[in-house]
Amino acid sequence: MEANRLPFSLAARRAAEALNADATEWALHGGEDYQLLFTVPPERFKDVPPTLGPLGVVATLVGSIRPGENALAADMGAETPLTPRGFHHFR
Repeated sequence: MEANRLPFSLAARRAAEALNADATEWALHGGEDYQLLFTVPPERFKDVPPTLGPLGVVATLVGSIRPGENALAADMGAETPLTPRGFHHFR
């Protein structure tokens, strides 16, 4: 996944900035529904916008799945391991 491709609303960006927080952390580990995530073969992605567009849904390409790897690509091209943390609502 490429962090710089994650779609954030202007409100989320401003809130994170005001709270000196990381909007990417919120999106990945915050516990709220952020956006739906799905996979599609690379050669079929061109079909996604015309299919979802009439429904008012915007699809954003945020990365690719690589077998056996779990990484978050940083803005400068270096990759940082993305450890699944989940969210515990009642902790």
